[in-house]
Amino acid sequence: MYSLRATSEEGSTGATDAVSSATAKNLFGTLGFKTICKCVSLGKLLEGVIGLRIWKVGFDGLPWDSPLAPHGIANTRPKIYYSPRLWYVRVKVIEAQDLVPSDRTRNPEVYVKVVLGNVVLRTKISSNKGANPSWNEELMFVAAEPFEDILVLSVEDKLGDKMEECLGKCVIPLHKLDRRLLPPPVAINGVYHVFDEPAQYSSDLKATSPKLKPEEIGLLELGILKAEGLVPMKSKDGFEATDAYCVAKYGQKWARTSTIVGSLAPKWHEQYKWEVYDPCTVITIGVFDNCNLLGGGGKRDSIIGKVRIRLSTLETDRIYAHSYPLLALRPDGMKKMGELQLVELSDKAYTPPNIDTKLSHVEDASSDDWDEEFDAFPSSKPGEIIRKRYDRLRSIAGRLTEIIGHLAAQLEGLYSLLTWRDPRATPMFVVFCLITGLVVYLVPFRWLLAAAGTYAMRPPRLRVTLPPIPQNFLRRMPAKDDSML
Repeated sequence: MYSLRATSEEGSTGATDAVSSATAKNLFGTLGFKTICKCVSLGKLLEGVIGLRIWKVGFDGLPWDSPLAPHGIANTRPKIYYSPRLWYVRVKVIEAQDLVPSDRTRNPEVYVKVVLGNVVLRTKISSNKGANPSWNEELMFVAAEPFEDILVLSVEDKLGDKMEECLGKCVIPLHKLDRRLLPPPVAINGVYHVFDEPAQYSSDLKATSPKLKPEEIGLLELGILKAEGLVPMKSKDGFEATDAYCVAKYGQKWARTSTIVGSLAPKWHEQYKWEVYDPCTVITIGVFDNCNLLGGGGKRDSIIGKVRIRLSTLETDRIYAHSYPLLALRPDGMKKMGELQLVELSDKAYTPPNIDTKLSHVEDASSDDWDEEFDAFPSSKPGEIIRKRYDRLRSIAGRLTEIIGHLAAQLEGLYSLLTWRDPRATPMFVVFCLITGLVVYLVPFRWLLAAAGTYAMRPPRLRVTLPPIPQNFLRRMPAKDDSML
């Protein structure tokens, strides 16, 4: 990444135009003008009526008599920004030669310390106690463009528990390193993707190097319409209110909507686009409460809730409509913070998968479960509560151990059946398999299916409560639990 500098008349003109347009945009935003872009989707022509969807871009959600300071108004505008590209920095420490320790009467215990930014990694102490130690270890770091950090390698001699001596140091600027697919001992590696988010919810799986960038397979369009029933997050002049905005993240692109001030049902009607390179990715949309409208020195905004949508569950050329619940887990249980509506309804509506509270058994959790879930580590609860939790954990572990033991005994019985450990059961099993094979070969499949259905649908009076015959047969087979205490 290079910074452009105006060195000619043509370049200076472009720079002036860019500054002028940016200044004009800031002026329009400060004065409170509303900008409306062209419509992005058209409905079908039905009896002479055309349905239009108008998206508003740049609406700051503020009244004309807003008491916010200029820096507060800047915190309400929509923004699009990109996270820096991350690269792996691979450092392979091989050996050192002709070291000169301060005390030559002892064999040095040497290791290499590598520092990149705030990350410090060390090799093991070399097994060669001499002037030419070797390690053959690889250390991995993560660096972000434009590579302004420096890589510091130092050879340290351990003199005691808390004493060490620096025998030499090497400083390497990152921007001077090679960017290769098959790197040398010290290089910036772009073969792999650096995960800056959970792997199961990753929005980008591409390799870092632009040379390995795959082809674009589609375009994702997201329309953030409105939110309803938001929970008040703050109190203003004796009234509860929420200053809500949304942030959508997919890949390196982040999109932030405008902040709607003092509304529990904000309406944004903003649309954003992303290029899609892998369908097995997830887009995340979060709803936040703006806590920096009146300044405050960079106070962290409060999160209201978030929604994740897996792109593999979406079909191409279809518009989806759904109101996603914003759920939050609190020490007193699950709480619904509101609903977020993302897209407009079409004639083929479809609801993508969303968080299922029943599948998560959230309603079944007791107050003790929530208290344990949000407890710190180490626990700050009294000993009686810790003992109760430990006894409950022991009972659950005991049941799991019993179930796994039964399963292992069944598998060991099957293994004994196949290895002729029981000289009577195995021949019976072989004869049963031969008869079953002849029946399947001679009897038509539809007759077998009808017989199986009749047996499965037999009346309750013909059913027995005894274990199934195969299960009872396997329980009689020898297993290794006979040899256990």
